[in-house]
Amino acid sequence: MTASFAEDHEEDDRLATEIGQLGDRIRNADETHRVALGIEVHERFNSYVGIYLGHLYREETELQQALWDNFTDEELIAMDRAIAREIPLERMGDRLNRDVRELQP
Repeated sequence: MTASFAEDHEEDDRLATEIGQLGDRIRNADETHRVALGIEVHERFNSYVGIYLGHLYREETELQQALWDNFTDEELIAMDRAIAREIPLERMGDRLNRDVRELQP
């Protein structure tokens, strides 16, 4: 089951990298090429969103149900805490800052 989710993450990373590279190319392009590159960004972004939304749906239905079927709440909480402990403090701080900014009206 997890192999398909890992494949989704690889595709997600690939598309995000492509979009970032296209952004770099747009910044350095002349007006004529910016339009074509903008269309390409639009197409890649739509692919990214479509894949990501499908992935989130599968996580929330298939994967979440498998976790509930196979682990107690206490086990899931322990796993969550163990994963959080592995995140370097500077990365966790960046994540928390971003989350707080997104919650502000």
